[in-house]
Amino acid sequence: MVCESTTGYICNFEIYCGQGKRLLETIQTVLSPYTNLWHHVYMDNYYNSVENSEKLLGENIRICGTIRKNRGLPDCLKIVSLKRGETTFRRKKDVLLQVWQSKKNGLSYIHHTFC
Repeated sequence: MVCESTTGYICNFEIYCGQGKRLLETIQTVLSPYTNLWHHVYMDNYYNSVENSEKLLGENIRICGTIRKNRGLPDCLKIVSLKRGETTFRRKKDVLLQVWQSKKNGLSYIHHTFC
């Protein structure tokens, strides 16, 4: 489901039943009207992965959200031990992977890697 952030108005949706289409295909279908517009999309850890985020970045859609450790997070960011409020990051081309310690790890493809 894609919602407009100010009003919560539903812009597009598709029911994903976990079979048939891959999750990435469902995400791409729902976001297809918004490619090449550089919109910022916030998603939870069920939908977010490094692979999905890289593909969407290639379609000029920026992603931000929590991510599960088994969704392509590099090992160096999986094993890092941070205290609450601390942060670390790794850069991969135009993508910034940032981990901070609050309650969950986070992944952001919205923030630029250049100054």
